[in-house]
Amino acid sequence: MPSKAKVVIIASVAIATAIGYWAWSRAGASEPKGDGKRAQVVPVKTATVDVRSIPIQIRAIGQVEASSTVNVNPQVGGQITRIDFQEGDVVRKGQVLFNIDPRVSQTDVAQADANYQRALATASQAQANLAKDQATARNAAAEERRYAQLVDSGVVSRSQYDTVKTTSETAAATVKADQDAVNSERKAAAAQKAALDAAKVQLGFTTVTAPVDGKTGALGVHQGDVVNESGQTPLVVIAQVSPINVTFSVPESDFVRLKGAMPNGSIPVQAAPAADPNSLSEGTLSFVDYTVDTTTGTIRLKASFPNNDQRLWPGQFVNVTVTLGTQNDAVVVPKVAVQTGQQGTFVFVVKDDSTAEMRPVEVERTADDVSVISSGLQKGERIVTDGQLRVAPGAKVSEGDASAAGGPGGPGSGGDASGQQTPGGAPPGAASSGANGGQGGAATPAGRGANP
Repeated sequence: MPSKAKVVIIASVAIATAIGYWAWSRAGASEPKGDGKRAQVVPVKTATVDVRSIPIQIRAIGQVEASSTVNVNPQVGGQITRIDFQEGDVVRKGQVLFNIDPRVSQTDVAQADANYQRALATASQAQANLAKDQATARNAAAEERRYAQLVDSGVVSRSQYDTVKTTSETAAATVKADQDAVNSERKAAAAQKAALDAAKVQLGFTTVTAPVDGKTGALGVHQGDVVNESGQTPLVVIAQVSPINVTFSVPESDFVRLKGAMPNGSIPVQAAPAADPNSLSEGTLSFVDYTVDTTTGTIRLKASFPNNDQRLWPGQFVNVTVTLGTQNDAVVVPKVAVQTGQQGTFVFVVKDDSTAEMRPVEVERTADDVSVISSGLQKGERIVTDGQLRVAPGAKVSEGDASAAGGPGGPGSGGDASGQQTPGGAPPGAASSGANGGQGGAATPAGRGANP
């Protein structure tokens, strides 16, 4: 029995010794090998918070549209005798495009002119008859006046006077009839003149000219084809590209700001092809739709561009920038400095002792490569713009090549098995580079992160 107790005691001592050694070895493994690890400086890139004027802009994707697209159709029938341009040419208003066989129209003009000349001759004859009958009527009226005096004196009989009076009245009636005839012939001549003018217009239609400046499309007909005025296929389509329009839509929330800027005058708009963002075209806002699209919550806008250099082309998609004004004294930082976490947006501020402070910020908007900060920062503060993944609150940082630190095989920081922050490592839950190039994972000696 004493022997059995002795065995139990020995076993207990051995177990206690093993547990103690295990605990000691674990404690030793979790401690850094020296003070240099705790004081490790994280290389980062920094920038200074600035205050300056920033344009207030709305950005959208737009599509280029011709300011007008005209179908050139024949207005008279006939055979195409000549085409005076090449497909794709830029043409000017009034430039001759097509010639249609004019012979039928020329015949119509000649016939209408003959009818007009005949009507003029008839009207002239009626005018001559009127003049003759007016002279006769004047003579008859004078004769009547003389006979009226003679009949009163008893020189001539009453019957003679009545005969003269009837002749005078007949002459007056003839003059009235002649006047009506002259008016009728004049109207007939005017109708023939209108017919002649119409025939000349039809003859003019045999020469087809460009109604607007623009670029021609593919030909719808060729020389020798016979066309008519009721044809459905246009001879050619002309797109007016100078000036040109860009149509785009903005959210209803942006439209409120846009509406507020309208009373200040014309609103400048810039457009650039996605493939060539530096090729900017300058224009102005020219149209705002009358209603918001309830299905998308957007409103349709249109801007007009001179496009003299023809950078913009119909059907092309472009990046549109609408400038509403300028925000003065805006606090700005490079947008790469702003990070997003579970608690919102933040930046790392480098304090005077070169330690990093995680500072929550409110981002008002982003313009190009900067973010406008409404609260959280002041002018002159230094912030981290590169290397944030290796920075923890309170960590020492220095200006350096942030991309060279923490790479595979280089010194860095790690994390425990739960991804929590370890000394010199990244914030909880963030990936961090380790000595073996790994991310935050299981703890290894010297606090280095092991590869998964």
